[in-house]
Amino acid sequence: MRTLVKQWISSAAALAACGAMAEPSLLAPAFADSYTSTSWGLDDGLPDSQVCGVIQGQDGYLWLVTARFLLRFDGRNFANVALPAQTAVGRNEGVFQDSRGGVWVFGYLGVVRHEKGVWWQSEKAGVPRGRVTSVAETADGTVYFSQERRVFAWRDGVVEAVLE
Repeated sequence: MRTLVKQWISSAAALAACGAMAEPSLLAPAFADSYTSTSWGLDDGLPDSQVCGVIQGQDGYLWLVTARFLLRFDGRNFANVALPAQTAVGRNEGVFQDSRGGVWVFGYLGVVRHEKGVWWQSEKAGVPRGRVTSVAETADGTVYFSQERRVFAWRDGVVEAVLE
């Protein structure tokens, strides 16, 4: 128990130090002046006030997901990437990009993948509806996504259950 408490205190101290380094007012004035901060909101074209996930794509653009939208951001403008009409994701919760450049959007009812204008949908591939909580890729290019008690593997458009 003591070891666990010591580890927790060490972790908390490290996080506090990182937070102090990230707060410009706590930095030396010369160093703090070299950083700027910009925020975007509804008045700037962001269609929802809450962003659920952000990744930087291989092309340098930012991909953002809100509860209802997938957006591509070039640093100035938000472009809505329309999800398929019958997308079975429900409320969006996160976004992921695989090594092939496919952008994954996952949420309460499933996951979809977008690459070069083509959509792959988990429900149409036979995956039962369910909240997808995470997506990750291994070195061999296999993408895994998890639901509450299930894990699926996606390889080149084919999905299989690996844990049920």
